[in-house]
Amino acid sequence: MSVKATRWRDWLVPARCWGRYFRHRLAPRATYAADREDVAARLLLGRVDRFIDVGANDGISLSNTVQFALLGARELCFEPNAGDFRRVRELYRWNSRVESTEEGLSDEAGARQFRSDGLLSAMTHTEDPGLEFIQIRRR
Repeated sequence: MSVKATRWRDWLVPARCWGRYFRHRLAPRATYAADREDVAARLLLGRVDRFIDVGANDGISLSNTVQFALLGARELCFEPNAGDFRRVRELYRWNSRVESTEEGLSDEAGARQFRSDGLLSAMTHTEDPGLEFIQIRRR
């Protein structure tokens, strides 16, 4: 689902949203990932034309794929956390080659509990219980 502005006030997004994309487009960092995984991927794969980002977070923080999007690759982002999804949608509002969806991916159908802990998140059936939960339902 591409996000397209349909009303005049949809274009009046805060400067921090559209400014982030253009700032990184004009002056990208050497790496966005925690341990330079994006650099390793570029060295191993060379030019990337399309990719899928599962668990896109906010689109920039600890991202292994943002550099490919900034270089013009087609991207499909999945992010189940509503707050992070809004940031991804606003980040790529001006990039028609990036599609975002507010869903999580799993090998099993149905609802799953989802743990959101700052920049990190996970399905709880693989994590320790007792943290903040967000219920994700399949449409």
